[in-house]
Amino acid sequence: MRRTVAWMLTSGIGAGLVVASVSCGDGGGGGGIIEPETGTVSGTVAVAGTGVAGATLTLTRGQSTRTATSAASGAYTIADVATGAWTLGIEPPTGYVLATGQDASVAVTVAANQTATVNVALEEDDAGQVTLITLSGTSFSNNDVTISVGERIRWENADNALHTVTPDGHSEWTSVQLDATGESFEHTFNTAGTYNYYCNPHRTLGMTGVIRVQ
Repeated sequence: MRRTVAWMLTSGIGAGLVVASVSCGDGGGGGGIIEPETGTVSGTVAVAGTGVAGATLTLTRGQSTRTATSAASGAYTIADVATGAWTLGIEPPTGYVLATGQDASVAVTVAANQTATVNVALEEDDAGQVTLITLSGTSFSNNDVTISVGERIRWENADNALHTVTPDGHSEWTSVQLDATGESFEHTFNTAGTYNYYCNPHRTLGMTGVIRVQ
């Protein structure tokens, strides 16, 4: 960009008004704001080579935070990340845990115009499986359930009415009262056996169930 500048000479040879044209910038039309240098962080979240969707990857540095979620292929990308040192936090989706040796936080160094690759290894959380049983009307949605040792059952009230989950002939858990829609109770079964239970207000109407743990 060129600008016209005027000077007034008040003495000496050539006194008078002098007009000159000067150039601004670097001669290429530049001279704008210098953009900060950035890079990219990407990778794949997988179990034994199979991509896992729904993992949350969070880059943090001081008050700065960048977040991405792994796609169906397990891939994730966080672009336009300022250069320097960051920490990548990893949150597995439901049903998965970090694989042995995989840290929940990983140090990442981002370089200008480069991609830092961080792959994440997960394992299936077999012991964390949850079977849902809803309570509605005068029945349990599934009144005869078979699970493995270490799995969990969650009873959830689907009515805005009083129900209970009361043990019948055992003390695996203590009777629980659920009296509002969405209220729930969860229990992990660590011992094989047969566990009968019932809803106290509706027992005579056939609201009973059994959990078989193998």
